[in-house]
Amino acid sequence: MDDEFANLGAEFHNRGRRTDEALQMMKVLWVEDDPQFEGEFYNFTSAIFGPKPSQTGGPQIWVGGASDAAINRIARLGDGWHADDSSLEELESVTTRLKSMSAESGRPPAEISLRRTVDLRPVAADMGLLDKPSKDSGIKTGDRWPGSSTGALTGSLEDITAYIDQAVSLGVSHLIYQFEASTQEECLVQMDLAAREVNKRYS
Repeated sequence: MDDEFANLGAEFHNRGRRTDEALQMMKVLWVEDDPQFEGEFYNFTSAIFGPKPSQTGGPQIWVGGASDAAINRIARLGDGWHADDSSLEELESVTTRLKSMSAESGRPPAEISLRRTVDLRPVAADMGLLDKPSKDSGIKTGDRWPGSSTGALTGSLEDITAYIDQAVSLGVSHLIYQFEASTQEECLVQMDLAAREVNKRYS
């Protein structure tokens, strides 16, 4: 957000170039015994950096975003893509581009994690695990629970696992749930339901 950059006295419009260079710089520090770096934003010689990471080459770098700049960053510098509430169409579009760019550069294809806002409250209520809202709300399996985000993944367990199946077929290897909940009970019930009825399909 540009206001956050302004609070730090930092330039908002060069954030992409600064991020790319920071990633390149960290790779140098992680690997080289006598690290030196000369860039637009970062410059050093005779630096001491230790201890080195235990991973060969340093830890994996996972990049978020689906803009052209983010996709280029993943293809050039990243090891994984973290997709945020992406539709199946966006997943397919970005993964296709990443596979092509990785093949051209000779780099291994990026791993993919996906964070999805999920609302299992309607199905939990149908199973008797949560009290249903008032009858005037019209809640039944597949309908929106009051206060649910428009884009939240919801519906029957079959609907949700069908989405996950398609995401997995597109290369998603890690799924992060963000449950819609207005109470701790709603969150805990959904966590348990996902573990028992959804995750078991992929373990």
